Amino acid sequence: MRHKTLTIMLAILMSMTASVTMAYDALIDGVYYNFTNSYAIVTYKTTSYNSYSGDVVIPETVIYKGNTYSVTKIGGNAFESCSDLTSVVIGTNVKEISDWAFLDCSSLMSISIPRATTTIGQDAFTGCCSVTEIIVDSNNPVYDSRNNCNAIIETSTNTLISGCKTTIIPNDITTIGFAAFSGCTGLVTIDIPESVTSIGRWAFVGCSQLDHIVIPDKVTSIANDAFHSTGLTSVTIGRGVKTIDASAFHSCTNLTEIYALGDSPATLSQKTFDSSHYTNATLYVPAGCVNVYKMRITGKNFTNIQEKSAESITLNHDSYTLEGIGKNVQLEATILPEGANKEVDWKSYNETVCIVSNGLVIATGLGSTIVTATTKYGGLMDYCTITVTDGTPVTDIEADKTDGAVYDLSGRQVTKPTRGIYIKDGKKMIAK
Repeated sequence: MRHKTLTIMLAILMSMTASVTMAYDALIDGVYYNFTNSYAIVTYKTTSYNSYSGDVVIPETVIYKGNTYSVTKIGGNAFESCSDLTSVVIGTNVKEISDWAFLDCSSLMSISIPRATTTIGQDAFTGCCSVTEIIVDSNNPVYDSRNNCNAIIETSTNTLISGCKTTIIPNDITTIGFAAFSGCTGLVTIDIPESVTSIGRWAFVGCSQLDHIVIPDKVTSIANDAFHSTGLTSVTIGRGVKTIDASAFHSCTNLTEIYALGDSPATLSQKTFDSSHYTNATLYVPAGCVNVYKMRITGKNFTNIQEKSAESITLNHDSYTLEGIGKNVQLEATILPEGANKEVDWKSYNETVCIVSNGLVIATGLGSTIVTATTKYGGLMDYCTITVTDGTPVTDIEADKTDGAVYDLSGRQVTKPTRGIYIKDGKKMIAK
């Protein structure tokens, strides 16, 4: 009985060996094929893969044993691990590119999808880290590469299914799909537009040079392993993110800064982050939200949670002229970085000239003054010079004083400046 069992096992091994050495029906003009009915399928030589190198052309048709076959499919794993494959021309009859068809073709430089291709399988181009150009035929009914974005997009769903290191994600994309940038080791930076609402599983896994990412506010979920094994040093998590699944940031060994913009934390899996992240990384949260984050991230407490202070504030106008009492202008303050508290205290230094509320400046009398915006936390300030006229043209004051004296905006010398804008050595200055 034992001898019989060994014989059966040997027979199985021999049949497996045979399948490894004969994985194709024919080799024609440098391409391996399997044939079924009237169709030809591009395949590999053996299951060790790495069957092709250099430049490969997949024709529209091929003749085998006197019959003409239309080449309609690139089979699963057909070009897998072809590290020396530099280019491939996909025939215009190819309707399907199967799962893992070009997996880890590390020297492939460009991808061109013909009109007939209406099915692209999972991980079809994963690991093609040298690709710099992706083009989809403009007449393809299923996929597109709109705006020369260097990506394959599923048109009906606005899902980006495959990108490369030069991809610019279009502003109407809603989903970054499964493994879209997986293995793209040359990807250094990528801007995710505000239109994106979800980031799929393995979307950026293995992007080892990607060092920062900003998740926009409309994204509600980040799937399993989305940023697994990336080079991230910092990540900004938008206000709308509700769930972050298992291993989303696993093995991001350089991750030291996490900026959470929401007033309360997203729901985390037990393994969303590595254990080292909880002890070594700093979690920055909006002002007043530290305790909320401590209470709600149960069992996954970050050792270091800090409120993110503002580092800069910039108004949308340096100066503005209101031509007539009652006229108004809306000042807007940009506070950086993202995640810093956005609360601002506004002040007019002469309310007989103008008043200000939440940045809305209203002229109350003729003259000039300044309006300041000061961050509530950190005390950073920017200002705008407001001039109110009666509507007739005015001449700018010539700031040609160079004797070191201080002058007001009417050109009068001031010995003891109070708060306001003055001219000194030909330049405007602010006295605080």
